[in-house]
Amino acid sequence: EPDREGLPVIPETVGEWTGKFDRAGNRVYEDDIFYDCHRIEQHGAITYGEYMNPFNDDKFAGHVGFYVDWMTGAEKDISRKDLGFWCSLSRVIGNRWENPELLTN
Repeated sequence: EPDREGLPVIPETVGEWTGKFDRAGNRVYEDDIFYDCHRIEQHGAITYGEYMNPFNDDKFAGHVGFYVDWMTGAEKDISRKDLGFWCSLSRVIGNRWENPELLTN
């Protein structure tokens, strides 16, 4: 089905709005790619599901919701994932469908 501009829409690539805005005031959607502007250069995809922050190692610390799945950068494995924390520190620079190269080291 075409979008408002008459371009074809691939249903699998349509992400849900998270209800959040990035530091530039842009809406943040599922499958967008965040760039950490705070400390280090790292990219992550906005994902929905169950996640744990790296500093929570007990089984009761799991969360469900939108989170940043950090995929590149020196601190990708130790950076917290909760989306709300990153919205004022990061900005959307693309999405996983049109810019997959941003999610590889």
